[in-house]
Amino acid sequence: MSAGELTTVDVEADRAAGRPSSVQVYAFVALTFALTWGLWIPVLLAAPDVGQWPLVLGGFGPALAAVIMVRGGGRVRAWLRGIVVLRVPANRYLAAVGIPLAFVTVQLAVAAATGTPVAFGDLPLGLLGFAAVFVAVAILGGGQEEFGWRGWLQPALQARWTPLVAAVTVGIVWAAWHAPLFWLYPGYQDVVVVLYIPTIVALSIIIAFLWNRSRQSVVVAIAVHASFNASNELFTVGEHASSTDVQFVAQTALAVATVGVAVALVSRYGRQLGRPAHTSLTAPD
Repeated sequence: MSAGELTTVDVEADRAAGRPSSVQVYAFVALTFALTWGLWIPVLLAAPDVGQWPLVLGGFGPALAAVIMVRGGGRVRAWLRGIVVLRVPANRYLAAVGIPLAFVTVQLAVAAATGTPVAFGDLPLGLLGFAAVFVAVAILGGGQEEFGWRGWLQPALQARWTPLVAAVTVGIVWAAWHAPLFWLYPGYQDVVVVLYIPTIVALSIIIAFLWNRSRQSVVVAIAVHASFNASNELFTVGEHASSTDVQFVAQTALAVATVGVAVALVSRYGRQLGRPAHTSLTAPD
C-alpha cells in the first residue's frame, strides 16, 4: 500500500470515528501560528514599543483558526453550544480561580523566605487589580485563546490519544506559540524560558483536568487562564518586584508549584485526567 493510500485510509478511519484527521490537526496548528505570528513578528520588529494591541489581536489567532476549521464542517453554532457550557458545579469555578491564587501564595511565601519583603499593605489594592485584570484577560488578554486550545485542539487530540498526552501536546504548542514575544516584546524580557515551558505544559495539564471534569467547558478553561494571568497583580513585593533576582525566584516557585500540582493530578487520576467514561467529541471534523 502506498503512502497516499495509507493517508486515505487514515482519513477515512478518522471520519468514521468522528474525529478530526491528523491533517486537520496540523492545519489548525499551522493556521494558528500563521495568523498570530503574521501579526506579531512584523509589527513588533517595526515598532517594539507599539503597546499591547498587537498582543491582543494576535491572541485571537487560536480562536479564529478553530472557527475556520469548524466552519469547514458547517457547524460553528453547534460547536459553540458544545463548548460554552456555563452550568457546571460551582467547585469547578472555585478551583479554576483558586488554583492560580494558590500559586501566587506560594510565590509570596518563597519571596519572604528568601529575604524579599512582602508588601502586605498592597494586597487590598492588588485584589482590586486582580478582579479588573481577570475580566480583561478573560475577554481580550488570553482567555480568548481557549476557544482554540481547549475548544478545538485538546478535544481533537484527546479523541486520538489519552487526555494527558493531548494536554502535554497542547502545552508544548501553546508555549511555542508565544516564542516571538520572548525576543520582540519588552514585557516578556524578564521571562525565563527554561522555567516558562514546564510551567505552561503543567498548566495545560491542570486546565485539561478541570475542563474534563466540567463537561469540557471552555468557560472553565478561560477562568483558569484569566486567574493565572491576573494573579500577577497579587505578587506585591514592593519596589523589589521588578528586580531580576526576585523575578527568577518567583518564576522558579511558580514552575515548581505548577508542575507539582500537575504531577499530583496525574498520580491521582492517571492518564485520563478525570475524563468521564463516555464523553463526546466537541471538535467536529
